[in-house]
Amino acid sequence: MKSLQYNFKKAQKGNPFLSTLIQFSIAVRHQNYTSKKIVEWFNRLVDKNDYTSSNKKEVIQYCVQLSDNNQNTPEEG
Repeated sequence: MKSLQYNFKKAQKGNPFLSTLIQFSIAVRHQNYTSKKIVEWFNRLVDKNDYTSSNKKEVIQYCVQLSDNNQNTPEEG
């Protein structure tokens, strides 16, 4: 697994005109990062102007869900 910071920089390079929030979402998607790691790097990398402080908790929870590789996997049976 690549570091979240590495994936973020890669997302920035490939999508320079998107907001840091969208770039962060791209970086965490299907990477299975822990919620602790996502919160830590969210606070470091995402521009505070890209989200409202009242929605920060929901935005971070969405990023945690994006990171979960098994979220949309159908059950085997």
